[in-house]
Amino acid sequence: MKIKSSVMIEHQNDLLNIITDKCLGHAKPTIKSKANECILLMFDCTEAFTEAQDALLGLAGNKNIKVSF
Repeated sequence: MKIKSSVMIEHQNDLLNIITDKCLGHAKPTIKSKANECILLMFDCTEAFTEAQDALLGLAGNKNIKVSF
């Protein structure tokens, strides 16, 4: 199913926060892999890198490190 990029951009930062918090720090490698794929597909759909900059910087500045690649 396809989504309009304008709708995706509207919710992109919230989705980044949720995916990072719940999926990228998960113990199961398959969930981490799917989360990475979702993030890449989201940016492929929206191409809104500057709009996500603040959310990504906020996630990078989090003192509780949960994400490992």
